[in-house]
Amino acid sequence: MKEEFVSTMRNLNGLIGSSKSNCELLNGIANVAQKSTNANTVFLKGNGRILAGNVPENLMADNNEFIDKKLFSQFNKFKEPQININLQGVGNSSVIPIPNGDLMLLFKDENFSDQDISSAELCANNAAWVAQWEQKENKANEARETKAAHDVLNSLSFTEIDVIVEVFDSIKNGEGFVVASKIADKNGYARSVTVNALRKLESAGVVQTRSLGVKGTYIKVINNKLCDEINKFKKRNRI
Repeated sequence: MKEEFVSTMRNLNGLIGSSKSNCELLNGIANVAQKSTNANTVFLKGNGRILAGNVPENLMADNNEFIDKKLFSQFNKFKEPQININLQGVGNSSVIPIPNGDLMLLFKDENFSDQDISSAELCANNAAWVAQWEQKENKANEARETKAAHDVLNSLSFTEIDVIVEVFDSIKNGEGFVVASKIADKNGYARSVTVNALRKLESAGVVQTRSLGVKGTYIKVINNKLCDEINKFKKRNRI
């Protein structure tokens, strides 16, 4: 039993240096858990979305990205590890809640042994660390995006800000088509004002643009915080 636990630990440690992303690392943890417990193993987000692992097809929702909604509600009610439970249509399973709100599910025809659960909980602990790393990375990325959006808007002239506000009022869901001359004429500015403002946004890496000739310019926001910063600017200046 001790040798199997040590083997699981070594396999988990080996993932840290070899995994290229958090997603790959989480899938690696699921594979280690499946190998050490001989059970189908899956990690779920707190909303039932499948993060990693192997979910039996009959337990998945139609889009294959989420576990069956009714099934998830049964598993999600547990706040403490539940071992060898039998739910209708599922058979023998175990659920281990992860502190960040995710779940680890294991499905097996036979009962889980104490060794199985020890290995599964070790894997769950590693998955919790992955979740914490991902949260820190997301916060850091959001901070960088917010700063980039804030800085580029501050670099624009008053006239450029006016046309950019007009541009973003005319597109939906962060992408769309605009005609620079129409935007400029509406605000009483030269067409070059709109063109230069968009170039500054693209140079800052917050949007992508593609000229379509007389049809206008296609714009796609690639910095998710840009629209938020524009809305903040509008509120401050009551635009």
